[in-house]
Amino acid sequence: MCDRLVSINEPPGSRVYTGEDGPNQIPDDPKHELPPLVLSDIDPDAAVVGSGSVALTVTGTGFTPNCVVVFDDAEVPTVFVSQTSLTADCPVSDVAEIVDVEVTRGEDMSDVLTFEFTAVARDSKTKREQQRKPKKTEPASKRTKKGKK
Repeated sequence: MCDRLVSINEPPGSRVYTGEDGPNQIPDDPKHELPPLVLSDIDPDAAVVGSGSVALTVTGTGFTPNCVVVFDDAEVPTVFVSQTSLTADCPVSDVAEIVDVEVTRGEDMSDVLTFEFTAVARDSKTKREQQRKPKKTEPASKRTKKGKK
């Protein structure tokens, strides 16, 4: 028997389905007990400051279509992928910092994971240094003479 057969005793659009255990509430019905909301991983977990928006993939368990990713204390646009995966479009910070990431499902909240914004790593020579003319160095013979005095 199919898990989501409509009961002949319920009106069309009913939130009740039949299964091996008899009539049950559809999982998004508030009377249905949902599994715990668990946040286990975020990918990526870091980005460079000012690098544009971040497409974040959130994995865990207990996700439903009404789950929302909370990034740095603000709800962000979230797409339900599956009961174990969500994607979210997160804003990028202008400063190097660590922010909290969590998932909400109505009043339920997951554990918190952290996301890090890092400053741009600089090369040992900046463009300005590379454009400068190299300094003239003294010939080795003059350096030796100065050191012996």
